[in-house]
Amino acid sequence: MEKSVVISVRIPYKVKESLQVESDRSGTSLNTLISQVLIRYAKWDVFAKESGFGSFPKQIITSFLDSIDDHSLSMMAESVGNAAFRDAMIFISGSLSLESFIPTLDMWLEAANMQYRHLDKSNGEQQYVIMHNLGQKWSFYLSELVKSSLFQLGSGVEGISVTKEVLSFVITNSNPKIVSSL
Repeated sequence: MEKSVVISVRIPYKVKESLQVESDRSGTSLNTLISQVLIRYAKWDVFAKESGFGSFPKQIITSFLDSIDDHSLSMMAESVGNAAFRDAMIFISGSLSLESFIPTLDMWLEAANMQYRHLDKSNGEQQYVIMHNLGQKWSFYLSELVKSSLFQLGSGVEGISVTKEVLSFVITNSNPKIVSSL
């Protein structure tokens, strides 16, 4: 467990009330919620602000992606998306490795408010199930981004499943091996 410190901050009353409502809704303490917000800001938001990551309505993303053919979308994932993700790994953990890929992916999914499950399997593999509600093209784009990024890191991906709302895959520690079951 990382060492923690106690600090005191002043915030507007309405902000405190808003945080209290969210704390009550989510079943976490106000202290935990504020800590989570500050951790997310320090680990992700600072990077995202400087590197061009942004928030957009889902309808804009799905409409844009639906207008792009799969080959172009794959190329975009392998170049633009991969470069942005690589920069995020370097910024957040100072290295390009499977060990930096996984926490970076977790932080990005959390920051993007995507529901996901990340399971550590007993054999060292990592399983992801991501419910994004952004359509088939987003599942395809994200699967291409993951495959490309992990291939460059010397890891493999197995069991890729792409649906309209969900992407699932398993990250292996073995030699690059991309097996897709669409």
